[in-house]
Amino acid sequence: MSVPLSNNPAAVSSHLLPKGIWIIPVLLVAASMMLEGSALFGAATQRFVWQGSVWLGVVEMVLIGALLMNGIRIREWVKSAGIAGPKAHRATDLCLFSLILCALGDLVNRNFSGTYFAYDDIIEHSYLVDSVWFFLPGYSVYLLAAWQTTRLPSALKAVSLVVAGGAGLVSFLGMVLPQTSEYIVAVTGLYAVVITTMVAVAFWIALSWRHPLGYLVAGGAALASVADAIIGQFWLYGHGYYPAVAHINWIVYFLSQALIQQLPVLLALHDR
Repeated sequence: MSVPLSNNPAAVSSHLLPKGIWIIPVLLVAASMMLEGSALFGAATQRFVWQGSVWLGVVEMVLIGALLMNGIRIREWVKSAGIAGPKAHRATDLCLFSLILCALGDLVNRNFSGTYFAYDDIIEHSYLVDSVWFFLPGYSVYLLAAWQTTRLPSALKAVSLVVAGGAGLVSFLGMVLPQTSEYIVAVTGLYAVVITTMVAVAFWIALSWRHPLGYLVAGGAALASVADAIIGQFWLYGHGYYPAVAHINWIVYFLSQALIQQLPVLLALHDR
């Protein structure tokens, strides 16, 4: 039996929402920032360099695993709380699937196998290209969840997708290096279009739920594009060596994942 619903979202959440669903991501984001901040300090002072170490990759994957477990808890709560409608049920399945796919992409990006220059002599961090096969469907699934649940007219959402995707394509064309293999150009070019549409998703969410939680989820969607813009500009198609970029990227990316996984909670509490 569920607690009677209130018109006050704060009252609803305080009675029905398990605190761990909020607290665990906050703690995980704090832990991630401390980990990468320590790595940045070590790189800046040259006292120690953690970039590329196996144990750092393992700890990062442990954090992702914990975030994934929180996504499972969110799904279980939405399914069992008795307050969510069919849209929230579908969205929580899609969001969890998105998180799983992105976690697999993270595993590839840890590059435990030490793979470099796999497709040509231009792109050193070729494992980033391999991870696209997980991130591309992962963010596409999340986009589908947002399309099905946000309250804006379909025409407006379609136009915003075209604009955001077009901006991503233009940015990509200005970034790609000459003599890069056609395979890398095709895969990363398609991904550049898809990942920038997360900015459109942020727009949909922010306008559909004018609520602090909605703005947080929208911010997470926008940060997904920022995180990949950082890694694409400096590591995939960048010139030179930027060890700090990987740590900054991880902080932005992990925060993004922690925020966007809250979309089913937003739907359950504010879109009944």
